[in-house]
Amino acid sequence: MAARALPLLLFLFTPLLTPTVVAAPAPIGIALHVSPYIVDVGKAGTFVVDGKHWPAKTSVTLSFVSPHHGFTGKMRWGGSCGCFDLAVALARRSHALEQAHAVARIAWPGGKRQVRTSFMIRGLANNGKGFSPGGRTFLSAWVADPRPLAGQYEHFCAWDHTLDRLGVPHMRVRFVVRYPSKSQSFVTRATTSTGAQCVDKKVPRGLAKKTIAVDAYSAGLHVRTTFQPSS
Repeated sequence: MAARALPLLLFLFTPLLTPTVVAAPAPIGIALHVSPYIVDVGKAGTFVVDGKHWPAKTSVTLSFVSPHHGFTGKMRWGGSCGCFDLAVALARRSHALEQAHAVARIAWPGGKRQVRTSFMIRGLANNGKGFSPGGRTFLSAWVADPRPLAGQYEHFCAWDHTLDRLGVPHMRVRFVVRYPSKSQSFVTRATTSTGAQCVDKKVPRGLAKKTIAVDAYSAGLHVRTTFQPSS
């Protein structure tokens, strides 16, 4: 009797083994993207989290915030793209171009990770018609012909614009063309609603193959371009 009861007693007093939870391998190459980079209010921005080797039961939560907008919600599995995506429509609000910060919180069995990015939101103008100017002004300048002939008229052009490529009207641009012997200075007419304006000036002779610097100035901004007359 005692011999037969021994296996039963050993079973009763043997500690039960607790199953070991093995963490799933972490996904690699995770990145958060927003398209387009500048999202207009009233339209949707598309958010995508891509990566490789997604573990089973992975979930992704997207959040973003700016001075006038905010959102938090679950992203969906894209399937064929091997990514998580979500389109979020932005409420129509009046404000200047502003920056938004987005974060995607990724969770899988045994692990968590966050990825971040930023994007811009373009708001409506104060009257609700059209979009507001896009923040500070930028200046671009160029010449129409980088290799003009001597005696030919060269087009000196400038563009005052905002970050979201909206033209800034009523701006004047001063050009300084720095020829070897002397500099030539002239001012454009006020920029149009596109923010652009050009001036035609004749290229002097005797400057073949010389690189001529052209400085453009507008509202405290400065850019430089060059051209090289042909023989």
